[in-house]
Amino acid sequence: MSTSIYLLALGAAQHAHARFLGGPLHVDPQRAMLMGVVYGLIHVIGPDHLGTLMTLSSATTPANAFRVGGAWGIGHSFGMVLIAGMFIAFHNMIKVDVLAWEHYGNYFIGASLVVCALYFILYESHFLKEQADGTLVAQACACHGAPQLEATPKKGDDDLPVCGDCGDYGTCEPMTPMSLRGNFDDSSLACGDCEGYESCGPLSPLSFRSRRSAFSPACGSGSCEHSSPGSACKDVEDPPPFKESDALETRRLLAPPEEDAARASGTGWWQQMWGGRNAKGAVLGLFQGLCCPLGVLGVSFMTSLPAPGIAAFLVIFLVISALGTATLAMAWAALTSYGIGSKMSPKWPYRISCGLTLTLGAVWIAANHYGVLEKLDYTDHLEQQSLLEQQSLLEQQSLL
Repeated sequence: MSTSIYLLALGAAQHAHARFLGGPLHVDPQRAMLMGVVYGLIHVIGPDHLGTLMTLSSATTPANAFRVGGAWGIGHSFGMVLIAGMFIAFHNMIKVDVLAWEHYGNYFIGASLVVCALYFILYESHFLKEQADGTLVAQACACHGAPQLEATPKKGDDDLPVCGDCGDYGTCEPMTPMSLRGNFDDSSLACGDCEGYESCGPLSPLSFRSRRSAFSPACGSGSCEHSSPGSACKDVEDPPPFKESDALETRRLLAPPEEDAARASGTGWWQQMWGGRNAKGAVLGLFQGLCCPLGVLGVSFMTSLPAPGIAAFLVIFLVISALGTATLAMAWAALTSYGIGSKMSPKWPYRISCGLTLTLGAVWIAANHYGVLEKLDYTDHLEQQSLLEQQSLLEQQSLL
């Protein structure tokens, strides 16, 4: 960002502070929210932001990319707000050369792009797995989210159906393996003829030690039992009373994916979460945001607003930033997976993403060194225009 933006921002802050001493500025709350949207969108489309998201969302599903993009956006926004708030709060107490902070911060941003790209290049085998036929697919690992565990059918369980809604009952169908996190009330798994049964109640998991004992009776006081497909439901003894051990077993089997991965690896679930791509993206975003204070300094007029106005701006800014970066990451993952990625080996979109990020990082460092970064950072002009509008608003209000 340019020196002119910083001077405009500092002038706006000082003007707002002086005006605040004589009485608070009456800025329309809707305008504060609108500025939150504007700055949130500008924050999303920064070239260094796009470069980071491009690599973070490579070789993963759109859903996982949405999460890591949102995590990075929240981390980056929080870092910006934190460092800008510190500069605004302590600028009269501590002399800080913000321009020098920005200059060296841009070196860090460029270096972080290079390191991020190199990390994914060097650990390509962790994110792309070669199949037996030689094709490559995205590797499902802790940083991508553990795959859903499927129930392992026991011997003889294939003939046991899952009872659904009585209105959908027909002839019996054999039970098929079903995800423990799937929809238990699946009426496609019919239970046979329910004539003579009382009204059905909702299905509830009791235990996953066996298929039949995993559900409460679907048809009144009886439950369904079959010896072969096509037979009719018949009354059997009620299942045993619900036990605390059943609840513990249910909670264990329905645990989040990170807890499944933690048990498999013998590490704590928090270690799995911290080592995942989402957490790393959030930390990377936080440190990049700490090197970018001028974006929020540009709206330092907010310091003269009442607390609700400041809160409204910050909430809108954070939400727009997080949703925007999450959506962009998801779109890139979808494009590389189902668009251009569907017509070529996954390694090429993956390597292209890493290569573009690596190139951008190197160019970012060089442009900052030679003082021409403004030509690369196209959001610089957008922030300057927005800041000029805010300074004009302050000047108009000072004349009232």
